[in-house]
Amino acid sequence: MRAPRPARGEEDAIQAAVIAHWRLLGVPGSLVAAVPNKRAFGQAGLSPGLFDLVVLSPTLGRQTGWLELKTASGRLSPAQREFREILILAGVPYAITFGRDEPIKVLEAWGAVKVTRDGRRQTHPRLGAPGAQAGGSERLVCPGQAAGSQTEIL
Repeated sequence: MRAPRPARGEEDAIQAAVIAHWRLLGVPGSLVAAVPNKRAFGQAGLSPGLFDLVVLSPTLGRQTGWLELKTASGRLSPAQREFREILILAGVPYAITFGRDEPIKVLEAWGAVKVTRDGRRQTHPRLGAPGAQAGGSERLVCPGQAAGSQTEIL
């Protein structure tokens, strides 16, 4: 028997927290934007499987990062797996993240949000403490800028 699917509201809350974090602590010249693609079945211009967030930053340079947000028990849909394969073949940076903290770590690695000098994450009281909704079993994988290299973000 399959575990019940988490409420879509949980992923929406993660997305809202990640966007709010970037708005407060974003690096100048960066952009984190939501892809309004949920329930993209049959609507002109929408493609099922696109990841949740598009990321531009000085660190990524000319590349565009794609970020998929999942709850601790979330899984990729078949359309998302197909999109991931397109990203891999094209050498495009992407990450599949679980909970609220993992996407922030990716945004830090991609240079889209600020990190303190001592390496500890900056937080804002309205965004919650680090560790909220952490979890997940899949590693975060981001193809590197060099052809054939991959960086794992733990």
